[in-house]
Amino acid sequence: MYIPSEALIQLIDTLDIREELFRDYRVLILGPNSLAAYLLSISMNYRVESFNERASEIMNEFGKLKKSLKNLAIQQMN
Repeated sequence: MYIPSEALIQLIDTLDIREELFRDYRVLILGPNSLAAYLLSISMNYRVESFNERASEIMNEFGKLKKSLKNLAIQQMN
């Protein structure tokens, strides 16, 4: 739930309310500052996931290269 003022959030927000809203309704109370931080956090998670996927692809390609170089070395010895 977006509340357009941090001051309003301070008036209505307590730990009990925040926990209950999230537990029962999956609702987060976010103001301008916390919304920006929350969106940045989500963005960073997507970047990390993308990075991890690319790293996995790169490792697979290195594995193929290693196998090819090993086969080449074996052929050169014969």
